[in-house]
Amino acid sequence: MHTADTDSTDPIFIADFGESPSVFINGKEEPIYRYAVWSEKKIKIIEYGDDLDYLRKKYGYDIRIRVLNYTAFPDEPV
Repeated sequence: MHTADTDSTDPIFIADFGESPSVFINGKEEPIYRYAVWSEKKIKIIEYGDDLDYLRKKYGYDIRIRVLNYTAFPDEPV
């Protein structure tokens, strides 16, 4: 199954930003979604969400979906 934003030749990546991702914007912490669906063909994020199973079902088990895991950089001097 593919959505209007994808087709069967569109490689899909799902980025996992971790359990409690947040970003510091304008002086305060803002929560962000855990997962972002990236379309390689369109070169953009096409959807955000917190439910990995839903996103995998939506973008299809019939194609290879790559789940990317990100970790924070250690606080080490450069």
